Amino acid sequence: MNQRNDDNSRVKVNKQELQILLNLEKNKSISLSYPFFKLDFFEARVKGSGYNLKLVSKENDFENLKNFIGDKVEEFPKYEDIYEILFLSDIIEYDNLHTVLENRYFGKSEHKKVFYALDTNLFYHGFPFHNKYGTDVNFLVSNVVYEEIESSINSKYSKNTITEMKELVKYNPNLLNILLNRKTKKSRKATYAAMQSYSSISDQRTDYDSEYYATKDSEENDKLIVWSLRDFDHNNPDNNIVFLTADSNASDICRGKGPDCHFLKYPGYQDFKWCTPQQLIDLIYWSSIIHGIIKCNSVIICGEYPGKGKNDTELQLMFQNSDLRDKFKTELDICRKLLDLNIIS
Repeated sequence: MNQRNDDNSRVKVNKQELQILLNLEKNKSISLSYPFFKLDFFEARVKGSGYNLKLVSKENDFENLKNFIGDKVEEFPKYEDIYEILFLSDIIEYDNLHTVLENRYFGKSEHKKVFYALDTNLFYHGFPFHNKYGTDVNFLVSNVVYEEIESSINSKYSKNTITEMKELVKYNPNLLNILLNRKTKKSRKATYAAMQSYSSISDQRTDYDSEYYATKDSEENDKLIVWSLRDFDHNNPDNNIVFLTADSNASDICRGKGPDCHFLKYPGYQDFKWCTPQQLIDLIYWSSIIHGIIKCNSVIICGEYPGKGKNDTELQLMFQNSDLRDKFKTELDICRKLLDLNIIS
């Protein structure tokens, strides 16, 4: 692929406007891939009111990429990223989630208020903003959890890092210039996924400032989170705490002196075969956010790029096919004009 510098080939859209692209490609399968290596993520084909969906790449493909890249592997796709993207897109959920939700008043007595304390990983999976628990649930967030997220927000790509990455990739190295001085992968995850999840429960959330502070060691933070929750439990005897985590280490720490804990189990990677149009839109969006830049059929989609504003859902599309670009821009213009007239919502 030859990178085009023509600004006319670039179109800024919000997440929901990706539906226009899906409509224009409805007679084709939708392929999501990584434009810097031969790495295909997902393939979707229209089926009924939605899409048949499959994960194309295998764990070994990501392992081979990891071995090839070496020290810079954190900035490139990892197999674990697929889990996060599928969780964020609401395509998969924890195996025992329904059991947890059915027993979500576990430990509640007539005189005690129940707080569900969320571990850091649940924010990165988008658990809060999928709202499968109702509006009458009280959440508790330890300062250690918040500090873990906040500490990752302001990491940006330096010129040296981009140069090193360009030397590693097999295709389209100049496309990486788009990421210069923009958020790194851990920063995108923290800003667009975890912090968005945190903000989504502002009306149901209680923040607890403990005497403990987050460190750079994730295993140490697991211990500090549990200790902070024990403090809250001790200082608030009229409340009950139920800790929700998908981290087995954090769950194990709770076994001795508490608090009560529900360990959320990861599903298998292949526990999905179909998705709704909205889930596919979310899958494209979150893939572009987590990986920074992806390819959807012939269109490059940038989740991070120069000039990106405060709107987290904004993306930049780069068209290689001028006919598709022109059709897309025409449809986009019509839709935006109709929205301005309040004819559609």
